[in-house]
Amino acid sequence: MKIVKTKKTELLFMALSLRLLRIGGRAAVVVPDGVLFGSSTAHKDIRKMLVEDHKLDAIIKLPSGVFRPYAGVSCAIVVFTKTGVGGTDGVWFYDMTADGFSLDDKRTPLLDAEQLGACPAQALSAEEHAKNNLPDILARWGDWEAEAAQAIFHEMFGAEAAPVVAKKSQLIRDFCEVSSGSTPSRANSAFFDGEIPWVKTGEVKGGVIADTEEKISQDAIIAARLKVYPSACSNMAKLRQGNRVSIWAEMANEPICISRHGLPRPVRDSTKG
Repeated sequence: MKIVKTKKTELLFMALSLRLLRIGGRAAVVVPDGVLFGSSTAHKDIRKMLVEDHKLDAIIKLPSGVFRPYAGVSCAIVVFTKTGVGGTDGVWFYDMTADGFSLDDKRTPLLDAEQLGACPAQALSAEEHAKNNLPDILARWGDWEAEAAQAIFHEMFGAEAAPVVAKKSQLIRDFCEVSSGSTPSRANSAFFDGEIPWVKTGEVKGGVIADTEEKISQDAIIAARLKVYPSACSNMAKLRQGNRVSIWAEMANEPICISRHGLPRPVRDSTKG
C-alpha cells in the first residue's frame, strides 16, 4: 500500500486503519475537518487513496462542540471500505446538527433519556428530531445501502432483486470444507507455463468453467504452497469487495488451483458410505 509521508497523527491514523483492514473490511473513523479540507500533499494523497484505490462510502459531518469539554475542534466520521481496486461510485453525506445534547462544555441532555441515542425507545417528532439527528442518520444510511445493493443487482442481472424472504440461515462451513488460495510469483514466468488449470476471479461467472486462461506448473504449487482441488468443486469469487457481491462457478473435468477465492467442497457423510 502507498505510504503517506507526513508527521500529522490524524493522517497517519487513517493510513494505519487502511493498512490493518482486510480486503472487504469497513471502518468508520472520526477525523478533524482538516483531513477533508487540508491542502498539503499528504492531505490530498490520503483523500485520493480513499477515493481511487479503495471505496469511500460516507462522510457524516459532526456539529462543532460534540466532543466538548475535551475538544472543540470540528470533526467528521469517514466511512470507507478497503478494496485495493477502487469502487467509489457515490459518497453518502449527512450534515449532522444535533446529537441530543447541548454543544457547550456542560453537554446537557436536550431530551428525555428515552429519546436519546441512535435507537430511542420512542419515535421522535420533527421538533425532537431537530435536537437528535442520530435516529434519522441510522434510518437514511440503511435506506441508502439497500438502494446501492439493488442498483448493483440490476447492473449484474438486468432485473430488480426480489424481496428478501426470511429464512433460517446456515454457515457454509457447517456443510462444506472451506479454504482459500494464494498466487505464485509472476516474476517467475516458468510458474505459469504448466498444465494445471489456474482459476482467476474474472473466470468465476456462474455455471461451469470448462477451461482456464492460464495453467501453472508443479514448481509453482511447491513454491507457493498451493492446494490442488478435484473437479466439481464450487468456486466463489467476491467481485465487488465493498458491496460483498459473490459469484459461484464449478470446475468441470480437471483438478484445479485457485487464486484468491473461497472454495467450498461438500463434506462427505460417512454414514452414507
